Amino acid sequence: MYWQKYTYSTNPLNMRLRKLKLLNLKLLNRRFFEILSFIIATSASPLMAQNLNGFGFPGLVELPTARHMPAGELVFQQKLDRSVHRSNAMFQLTPNIATAFRYVGQGRNSTMYAGRENWDRSFDVHIKLLAERQGRPELSFGMRDFIGTGWYTSEYVVVTKKFGPIDFTAGLGFGRLAGRNKIGNPLGALVPKLKARGGRDAGLGGELEFGQWFSGPASPFFGAKIQLSDKVAAAIEYNPDLMLQEANYLSVKSPINVGVTYRVNDGLELGGQLLQGNTYGLTASVILNPKRPPNGNGLELAPVPMRARQAASNVQTSPEIIKTVLKSEGFLLRGTQITGETIRVDIVNQEFRSVAQALGRITRTLQRFSSDNITKAKIVFIKHTVPVASYEINFNDAQEASKGREVKGIFKPKDVANVLPVEDPAHSNFVWALGPYLDTRFFDPYRPLRYDFGLNLFAGYSFSDNFSVSGSTQKSFGGIFDENIRESDSVLTHVRSDFPEYDSLGDEAIDHLTFKYLRKINPTTYVRAEVGYLETMFGGAAVEALYKPNASDLAFGIDLAVAKKREYDQMFGFKDYQTTTGHVSVYWDAGKKFDLQASVGRYLAGDWGGTLKVSRKFANGWKVGTYATLTDVPFDTFGEGSFDKGLFLEFPLDWMVGTKSRSQRTFVIKPITRDGGAKLMGTGHLHSLVSRDQNSEVVREMGRAWK
Repeated sequence: MYWQKYTYSTNPLNMRLRKLKLLNLKLLNRRFFEILSFIIATSASPLMAQNLNGFGFPGLVELPTARHMPAGELVFQQKLDRSVHRSNAMFQLTPNIATAFRYVGQGRNSTMYAGRENWDRSFDVHIKLLAERQGRPELSFGMRDFIGTGWYTSEYVVVTKKFGPIDFTAGLGFGRLAGRNKIGNPLGALVPKLKARGGRDAGLGGELEFGQWFSGPASPFFGAKIQLSDKVAAAIEYNPDLMLQEANYLSVKSPINVGVTYRVNDGLELGGQLLQGNTYGLTASVILNPKRPPNGNGLELAPVPMRARQAASNVQTSPEIIKTVLKSEGFLLRGTQITGETIRVDIVNQEFRSVAQALGRITRTLQRFSSDNITKAKIVFIKHTVPVASYEINFNDAQEASKGREVKGIFKPKDVANVLPVEDPAHSNFVWALGPYLDTRFFDPYRPLRYDFGLNLFAGYSFSDNFSVSGSTQKSFGGIFDENIRESDSVLTHVRSDFPEYDSLGDEAIDHLTFKYLRKINPTTYVRAEVGYLETMFGGAAVEALYKPNASDLAFGIDLAVAKKREYDQMFGFKDYQTTTGHVSVYWDAGKKFDLQASVGRYLAGDWGGTLKVSRKFANGWKVGTYATLTDVPFDTFGEGSFDKGLFLEFPLDWMVGTKSRSQRTFVIKPITRDGGAKLMGTGHLHSLVSRDQNSEVVREMGRAWK
């Protein structure tokens, strides 16, 4: 079996960032944000116009404006003053919709409740209704903390109009933003029940209280921002927020806030504020955009040039030359077959993240080093001896396309079930890798960031094309996982919430150890069977099947597992708890931008329900998304957070370092880990194995096909 480097999918409990190639095993940094900050801060590209408020959105000082960032923009912001520490993550999902996750610590001089900060989580949304036109302002509305415990719960409608270097903003705030100088609810005449705002029953957070939105009295707010230079902007605002949540440790002397921002470059913004007339604040914002790589679009060598073809030429097909050239490009030629006018190659793509770019490179090589009577190529991508995607290319069309001429549908997807015999006598069935690992835990109320680092050893052996064994073990050398003393208060079976026990006792641990059977049984159907220690917290047996035609936007999957809970030391023992879990899933590639996944079934704690995952995918491999799981566990029984939900970011390593790489990193924002809606987290599922190389990815990345 041919093994390839890949990254384990990170999960909320065990966000391990690993690669299985020794030479590529690199510990990027202890702190994800520090790396991103440095890279972006040192990049140079044109400046953007929007400045950020203390909530991570385009705004004044603390108040929003009607403005939005460019689509795909991602902001990580730290905001500090003497009593508030905000960590904001904002994503411009579409040109008109922006979302944000926030983690906030509050307290007198940042101390409260037995000497620690009081921490809370919240989600925001900001939606544009009308774009600015001549004679018309930009119009947006938004909701703060609409699915949290209510610290910042408020809604607003806001307009912004530009006059020269000044942006003027005015709006109406509801909820927390309806503090000073209240007026009646302008919506009350249409919907009488909106005239009054009842008390928010936040409970454990996580519930959508639709009846509260835009209810009760409103307060006007306004302000202006002036662009002093291409890098410096100043803002002033009238903020009606009375800061009642912070009243026991913060006094408000004035509703006027002022601030200044300095845009170091388009990836880093610094800011300073005078708040409530008596408080100074600082912000630092890292701004990322998938369309703007920090190190350009790639530093790989130029592709092999095509040659002019003649019917009577003496050029003969040379598999050895093709193999050598492809190897130099970063491809492993697994097998070759010539049938009539078509040459087929089975390829392991080791380095090119872009499928379209890989197809272009392989096509150029085959066109140049095959005889003139060969007019077509069939390229089959192999992962773990499974043909995950295949394409047919006409050499004449390829030559025209490489010259910049438009040729539609040049890479025609084909469904292939079989693999060619292995031709490499040097191929080994055994592979191993040793390298560092870094684990992180976020949003513990006692310590918002915990980390652990050490060494990870991976080994795998293939008994045949379809049957293999693999495992990994790790040894911790440092970190603060064992300082987590928080005990689970969950009334459900502790399938995930007791993760501190695994953290503190798993100093030396078997991460996973499984026997796996993996096969494509026909041109559209894949199967996987696995038995052993499936993940850090569960072992057992699992089976999975996936129906996914190569050119289809839809896929259907089913999985079933009998899982037994592992001992806390993550060695060979098991606890008493055993369960059966499984799901039926539908995957939909909704055009060039969005992926959706819906699954229903039984979860690890025995609860039944469904999960919806929505993500936006960019042409250069970035993916930003969110998920939510609702089961038959009542919100009160689930505990804090009410139901399972989170955000995730995937970014390709080639985007960051500027050199070709198939590796990617996943960063998960999971507000809290509870037991409801918990799934098995294995070493790889069929859809993630298959979809990355199939037709939708080629369509997204066609701009790189001949680079």
